[in-house]
Amino acid sequence: MKLLSELKRRNVIRMAAIYVIIAWGIMQVTEVLAGLTELPDWVGPAVLTAIGVGFPIALFFSWFYELTPEGIATDIDGRPGKVLPGFTGRLVDFVVIAILCAAVLLFAYDKWWVTKTHEHSIAVLPFTNMSPESDTEYFSDGISEELLNVLTQLPGLRVAARTSSFYFKDRDVPIPEIADALKVAYVLEGSVRKSGDKVRVTAQLVDGKNGYHLWSDAYDRNLDDIFLIQDDIAARIARELELNLESEPPATRSAGRDLDIEAYDLYLEGRELIKTRKAENLEAAIRLLKQSLRLDGNFAPAHAQLAIALMLSAIGESTIEAARYHLDTAQELDPHAAEVLAGKTLMALNETDPPAAIEHATRALELMPNYSDVMNWQQSFFDLLKFLMKSLEEIMVSRNAVHVDVMDVAGLMGEMMRRRMR
Repeated sequence: MKLLSELKRRNVIRMAAIYVIIAWGIMQVTEVLAGLTELPDWVGPAVLTAIGVGFPIALFFSWFYELTPEGIATDIDGRPGKVLPGFTGRLVDFVVIAILCAAVLLFAYDKWWVTKTHEHSIAVLPFTNMSPESDTEYFSDGISEELLNVLTQLPGLRVAARTSSFYFKDRDVPIPEIADALKVAYVLEGSVRKSGDKVRVTAQLVDGKNGYHLWSDAYDRNLDDIFLIQDDIAARIARELELNLESEPPATRSAGRDLDIEAYDLYLEGRELIKTRKAENLEAAIRLLKQSLRLDGNFAPAHAQLAIALMLSAIGESTIEAARYHLDTAQELDPHAAEVLAGKTLMALNETDPPAAIEHATRALELMPNYSDVMNWQQSFFDLLKFLMKSLEEIMVSRNAVHVDVMDVAGLMGEMMRRRMR
């Protein structure tokens, strides 16, 4: 008991507590710095060793020295008249409390405020168009998007959304900065060169931390093999990231291996034009997709995209009926394609059928988690629903009513959807 009392009097126990807390804080800072910078692997063990060596030294000085209002004084003889342990104890208490508060803040910052990068995460940057024809950029963008869609189906791999990764198109930004902005561990970049019936695709997998290439390859193939190229790249990425796949990586458009490449080219161009939502581009997209279907009438995605373009540019009931025809055809050809479900989502919204719209949108996003159009339509619907509920509540309050006519609600909702879903 005498030893314990002496340890307390000399603040050795307090010093041990404060040392442990400071050591924990140093290790946390070291871990954060190691995640943000390229610290050597030996830094962590070295810091831990230094902390371990410093612990008995700190206790030694705590035994023989005390803090007093006049400064540091020796306490070898334990003369309480010369040393003020109360002063020292209060000072140490304040330091411990301050460090504990700092530790809590650091823990909270690391736990909730800092978005950590997932080990298996990737962003697909828009591939550079190297084709002689400058107006074929839609083809390189289309290949990038197809690759992105295939990678989203790899189990265990997180893929940045198209709208996020395509933001960096034509921007001279270092890869580590892009990876940090998108919170991904890896970045896939490349180029596409199309000439006649030949295509050359280069792809590089880059480490987001340091910008170093982990893997790079070039594919010189016929245009008819473009799907095989996409599958090869996806499979290679899966191997490089050591993903534990239960099966082979999903194939891109396995049902369309014999697709007319000119029809596919027209489809890609039309799909890119639809994204702009401009009236003149929608008209051009409709023409291109119709040409694609004249070359290959069994290409389900082209039917689905044509239906979407027709609905977005709807100028009458005949246009909606044409969209419904192409959507039904696409469903017969490939009922589980994400683009078909996207078209069904938009059709359900046009027909004021919210449950069906939510069901189709959910299924589409299960197949293609980064389908930005479907996410936008889904979010617009939920925003619209909130607005509608608030409006109905205001109407009921103003009328002092218990209910509102259901047909009026349906009509109001349908009109608002037709205006907002585009």
